[in-house]
Amino acid sequence: MGCALWISSLAGCADVPADATDEVSASSEALRVRVERRAIAYDWTTRDAMPHGVAGDERFVFLTEPLTGRVVALSRYTGRELGELPAPPGGFVLPFALRSTGVGTLAVLDPGGFPDPTAPPPTASIHEYEYRWDRRARRFEADHVRSLPMTGAITLFVEDFEVLPDGSYVVSESILGALWIVEPDGTVRPGVVPAGFAPSDAIPGLAPCGFPAGVSVDGIPFEPAGMFAPGVGFLAADDTYLYFGNTCAGGLRRLPIAALSDGRAPHLRGADIELLSPPPPGSVTDVLKGLVVDRYGEPDTLYAMDAIALEVLRIDLVTGARERLIGPDAVLFDFPVCATQLPPVFGLSPLVVVSDQEHRWTGINAALTEDQFRLPFVVAKVIPFHRR
Repeated sequence: MGCALWISSLAGCADVPADATDEVSASSEALRVRVERRAIAYDWTTRDAMPHGVAGDERFVFLTEPLTGRVVALSRYTGRELGELPAPPGGFVLPFALRSTGVGTLAVLDPGGFPDPTAPPPTASIHEYEYRWDRRARRFEADHVRSLPMTGAITLFVEDFEVLPDGSYVVSESILGALWIVEPDGTVRPGVVPAGFAPSDAIPGLAPCGFPAGVSVDGIPFEPAGMFAPGVGFLAADDTYLYFGNTCAGGLRRLPIAALSDGRAPHLRGADIELLSPPPPGSVTDVLKGLVVDRYGEPDTLYAMDAIALEVLRIDLVTGARERLIGPDAVLFDFPVCATQLPPVFGLSPLVVVSDQEHRWTGINAALTEDQFRLPFVVAKVIPFHRR
């Protein structure tokens, strides 16, 4: 109860909608709080529809709901839904990943649909938005600014994107194993892309492969369709490196951002990829998702969601050493896939961790004959303690 009241008190001091304090007080009794040596985690809010991507700022947290085609805005303090982004012209197909791009600005990555071998390759797009809180009307408002279609890029499924220091986007293509760049003017060009589609053209560290047999998540057998393990997936960046995970190969890799635009052919740039944090010895899988570089508290630190082990990791970006930050917890981290770090308020920069229960969904897990979702979906907050 002490932790619940402490968490609730943060919302009571903030500039939030008038009913926020009452809502937090009413819900504090139901909080699931996990306290460990390195962090505190709690169930911040719940959603009826499957969430996936997440971003946030001092006031809002944004979530994508891919299966309903929505991007919703929630109060950072209470988790209450305040509104949603207007759909772009033509509508969302599959709003998937999110990034905060500045004060009051947000970008949405839409892959154009899930992979479908019977259909033409989809065209992915990045949709940019401006948003605000109307203090007089006490309501959330947002405007679609522009859409950047990735026309000309060879993509079957783009899984994540990141904003680079020059304002361009880097986008991961996880089926072919490639990195694409979308410039601020909308120009699309290859960053690190295979020279062809033959297996011999695959770029180590980016390429997909077969998924190992015998994997289970929280006691549920997990077999992706076709036993296919995607390649490069979730991304994060600092001022020097792009960091990424790979479901196929495991581990955390990095690539100098400068390599994405040097004079070499795109397929040769992969030579600069380094394995920073290898999979633990003896591990069968090492699926790192929801990568977040700590920009507010811990220098040289990256947080990663271990989707299979149901826990949050902290990785040293100098040595590559990793430690379990918190978990495992099958309720708070029920196949954690995306995360963001919120900017400091009251001295705290929590992580928001989204779990989409992929292992419980027949759309992903071929070992199931029916969905086993545990509703509602939990969105957790994690408050890390400093190492130093």
